[in-house]
Amino acid sequence: MLQERFGSRIHAFIPLELRKIEFGAITPKGDHIIINIAGRNLTSTDMDKFLDYPPVSALIKGLNLTGLDYHKGKYPIRPAGGIIGDRFAAVGDATGLIRPYKGKGINVALETGAKAAEIMINNGISASALSAYPGAFAHLRADFFYGRLFRLLVILSIKTGFVEQVMTMAKSDPYLRDVLFKVVSGEGTYHEVVHEIFSIKELAKLGFSFFRHLPEAVLKAKPSAGR
Repeated sequence: MLQERFGSRIHAFIPLELRKIEFGAITPKGDHIIINIAGRNLTSTDMDKFLDYPPVSALIKGLNLTGLDYHKGKYPIRPAGGIIGDRFAAVGDATGLIRPYKGKGINVALETGAKAAEIMINNGISASALSAYPGAFAHLRADFFYGRLFRLLVILSIKTGFVEQVMTMAKSDPYLRDVLFKVVSGEGTYHEVVHEIFSIKELAKLGFSFFRHLPEAVLKAKPSAGR
């Protein structure tokens, strides 16, 4: 049933009604699935709400969800310090090189593991021999500024409800649709994505749509006056 329903597709969600959850995902893993949510100070109650979220509940309807295991963890939000030492080099998630929305944990694990092995074989395993290891990932570190900028833009668009306008525009705008695909697919860097979004043509379209949407967003956010 899992293979028929999910195949090899990862389903990603930005649940606008669940404001604490920045994004969620359902990932098929052969004979089981992994359901993740991310945001600040989330609890098992937030996961329960996510499972009851209509687009999610429709997707998992009919699956045997008894005996679910809930695990709380943290996503790295910046590169880690102290990733090398005497006869020591951190690899994978421990490097903190996971990027917002893209993740690419397996890619990072392979890339850092291979580079650590290469440097150990060629240079040795002392702290000084491993000193070249952190610099090998300068391209990933440089992309963190743009990743955090993009995350800020996503959070702002969720809080104002503008993300719905962006998704609607993407349906008829192949260029914007391609940019959004790059955000979650891991193709290219955030530097490239931000540069493409902030091109004069796309910025003009997004700006026009945003200010057209702003009055509606303000009305939704404004509390009703009680009698």
